[in-house]
Amino acid sequence: MDTDTDVPGEVPYPTQPFPTKPPPFAGQGVTLEDANDLTPEVHRLASLNSKPIVSVRYSHPRVLEGLTAAES
Repeated sequence: MDTDTDVPGEVPYPTQPFPTKPPPFAGQGVTLEDANDLTPEVHRLASLNSKPIVSVRYSHPRVLEGLTAAES
């Protein structure tokens, strides 16, 4: 688990387990791989606009700016 955070005084616990059962029934996050790929140009623009955003798949320490959530 990532333990880097930009929140002053925040110290995430390094060994928080990931649940394995039951399996997830919805998406667990979003990354640049999920950017719109209708055309190469659309994908390039979506990727450029998403670069300042912290994207994660499951669990991430708190951040002050830039975290996004995926809708299911």
